[in-house]
Amino acid sequence: MKRLAKHAYRAMVGPPVDDLVRAWPGTARDGLSTLRHLHIGDCNFRRMDFAHDTQAPPGYPLTAAEELLRVGIGVEFGHYFAVNFSELPDRETLLRRVKLSGPPDVVTLQMGGNYTRWIVIPDSIRTMQLRVELGRRVGRLAFPGYRAMNPGLALFGRPAARYPGIEPYENFLLMLRDIWPSADLVLVPPFLRCFENRQQRPINERVTADISALAERVGAAYVDAPALVGRDRSLRGATGYNLNGEGAEIVGQELARVILARRSARAFRERLSLLRGVPVA
Repeated sequence: MKRLAKHAYRAMVGPPVDDLVRAWPGTARDGLSTLRHLHIGDCNFRRMDFAHDTQAPPGYPLTAAEELLRVGIGVEFGHYFAVNFSELPDRETLLRRVKLSGPPDVVTLQMGGNYTRWIVIPDSIRTMQLRVELGRRVGRLAFPGYRAMNPGLALFGRPAARYPGIEPYENFLLMLRDIWPSADLVLVPPFLRCFENRQQRPINERVTADISALAERVGAAYVDAPALVGRDRSLRGATGYNLNGEGAEIVGQELARVILARRSARAFRERLSLLRGVPVA
């Protein structure tokens, strides 16, 4: 019966698929300057043209890599998955799980969207798998499906997680500074939700303000994703939150600009320090 149920399930949702982020080789190759890019966060960096998909291809990091390739920089990409601030890894776990060829040159972080996500059915591995695989199966029909669910979410839903404040995130950034002092930190706040009830907006505003203030406090770069893509539905997949290909291009181009600006500023400081005979700050 178990085998029959499994076959019936696969007939309904289709075959399993590979994770297209893990399958992406990056753009690094011989003859190019290589930038090691570590991204930490949830699924928001993936391109999702239809429903939410935990195996979807890279979105704005891929666009940023393509932009950097135009100026002769190849990217080696790594990703550490974490959804909530309380789930960020300790030093030992992070170092064990990061699979780059050396210390990262850039660490981007995008988290916090889960605090503004409303759910009715509790998250679990199996419920998430069912949502993702059904969404992948229905394709474009996910758009009317999500719109039909939104009124029910507003009435009966609750936050997927309670926002604990910015302190765990800040402590993690300080740890990153200690582990990789030469890496550029780039913070990306959660996107705005196109379908939003009045309880979600204050949480999003608080999370975004906290992340923006944190970036300034620790001297990290900041990609203002809410300003870049707003609540434009043409830049979103069916969820009204995750970016589609066009939205990913906008954020990725800005990320590439920020990375190049930080590298240029660092190179200038290094040249200046050589002239003055003092170490780089």
